[in-house]
Amino acid sequence: ANLAQLSREFEGVFIAMLLKQMRQTIDGDGLFPGDSSDSLGGLFDMHFAQHISENGGLGLAESLQGWLDKSGGA
Repeated sequence: ANLAQLSREFEGVFIAMLLKQMRQTIDGDGLFPGDSSDSLGGLFDMHFAQHISENGGLGLAESLQGWLDKSGGA
């Protein structure tokens, strides 16, 4: 169960980083106009990534957990 939780959390962080990079490619004011510090975008990335990883994810958590199980895990 601990490996499953760790894998899901890793996937969530990965998705958040992916979303941030995707958001930064948007020209102009982006998704949250007027937020020069990008704090709203960061919060959006974290919460949306957590939602994705808790509801099926991208399959990365399952792959990582399988690899950790085979290699002896952490």
